[in-house]
Amino acid sequence: MNKAPIIRKRIFDPETKEPYLISRSKIELFIECPKCFYLDRRLGLGRPSWPVFSLNNAVDTLLKKEFDLLRKNGKSHDLMKKYHIDAIPLNHPKIPIWRDDINNYLGASAFDKKSNFIVTGIVDDVWKDKAGNLIIVDYKATSTTREISLDDHYKKSYKRQMEIYQWIFQKMGFKVSNMGYFVFANATKNKPNFESKLEFILSIIPYKGKTDWIEAILLDIKRCLMSDFIPKANANCEHCFYRDILLSTHHSLKNILKKGESIRAEFKSSMRWDYIRKQVNKELEMEVIKTIAAFANTTHGGTLLIGVKDDGSIIGVEQDILSLGKGSTFDKYERAFTNAVINYLGRDVRYSIELELTKIKNRLVLQVNVPPLDSPTFLINRSNTEFYLRIGNSSQTLNVKETHEYINKRWSGT
Repeated sequence: MNKAPIIRKRIFDPETKEPYLISRSKIELFIECPKCFYLDRRLGLGRPSWPVFSLNNAVDTLLKKEFDLLRKNGKSHDLMKKYHIDAIPLNHPKIPIWRDDINNYLGASAFDKKSNFIVTGIVDDVWKDKAGNLIIVDYKATSTTREISLDDHYKKSYKRQMEIYQWIFQKMGFKVSNMGYFVFANATKNKPNFESKLEFILSIIPYKGKTDWIEAILLDIKRCLMSDFIPKANANCEHCFYRDILLSTHHSLKNILKKGESIRAEFKSSMRWDYIRKQVNKELEMEVIKTIAAFANTTHGGTLLIGVKDDGSIIGVEQDILSLGKGSTFDKYERAFTNAVINYLGRDVRYSIELELTKIKNRLVLQVNVPPLDSPTFLINRSNTEFYLRIGNSSQTLNVKETHEYINKRWSGT
């Protein structure tokens, strides 16, 4: 059963002065793709979730139990001795919190004053050497016949993970060794039969971390979150690549023009210029806003084409742009569009909309792609609050009873 995306908790609010919680995994998401990060943390539109790696979690749990037995007695593990690591598992009352044994999804945390972020990270283990320095340890489960190393490209994220944990504990006031360890549990596949059990070979890979990059990346993240514009995607982001292909296929301009107006498509000659009265008409702007609100409240969204007549003939937005007066440019036109959407529908709606200016038949057409949103969109005009919905090929306002029933059905699942 397909479910509508759920607005994520801890969405960043640029207006608040409260410290913002950001996890190690979200820092990694920013490094992977600023656009995906912005959509997730600023707009609440996260990537599709991954399946739970139950076997990996089971290995983590068993390793923690094994090291916990030694932790209580202040003894070293045989594996640590094998690799000549002169340390013992740290016995500290906050180990369950740092490892998130209580499922609070926070772990260890530290405040960074410059970014005003509280950075969180859930560690697998912490050891202590003879000098009293803490050693960050991370468990990894795998199954490979190749020699285990940290040289693979995707393991750069492992290294950053270790370094962020080291930084957090440094900020918490602990003496932290720059040497951390990855404990790999490698499932063997050379047995003649299964016999209802997996056998693992344990090994330790040392890694000397550097934390001098972290505070700079936190400031980059802060600038990204404070911006009103969605950043560019990482060229290698598979999620954005898929999203762009999907949008380009679904919102193909020629395809929309061919099919005509529908429950998913609306044509408007202009947003400002009244071709009949030969003057600016603010009522046209309101018609555009109503259409956007109606699409946002559906389960499928829709596309608004500005510069196209009802019959699909192209008229362009050039006259609309010129109506802005001296120094008129598309950037100025886009700002007028943005201001109108924010004023009547709110910032979150504007941030979710994608604009695309396309030249067709030597005329400029503004394509407005409106996704289905995760909460109701109301049109607020002075003292009036209205709820619009796309019904057939028109945008219609619902009365109070209809609005209440639709919202319960659409977003509450009742």
